[in-house]
Amino acid sequence: MYYYKELIEMTLKKLGKKYVSDDAISLIYETAVTESGNFKYLKQTGKGPALGFTQLEPDTIDDVWNNFICHRQELMVVFCELGYNKYAKKQKNYYIPTNLALQIAFT
Repeated sequence: MYYYKELIEMTLKKLGKKYVSDDAISLIYETAVTESGNFKYLKQTGKGPALGFTQLEPDTIDDVWNNFICHRQELMVVFCELGYNKYAKKQKNYYIPTNLALQIAFT
């Protein structure tokens, strides 16, 4: 997908310098390619709950938020700027597949 690697890098920079590396960019990109069938699926096929190109499961999103991000004020601010708010938390089936930056940040 054209521009996706650049979007990954921009998103990681928003999270903070320590999150940006060629390895991190490559890992997220390759995860998205593999999990989405080369950017074909935004939702897990069959009955699975996974969402977005990186196939994030809602329970995993909640775990990352509750046990990592919410203990880091600077990350909470960035995730809110990326669109993760009280509405997104309750409606992950809409907000995660439609927001590439959030998918990247949670990956």
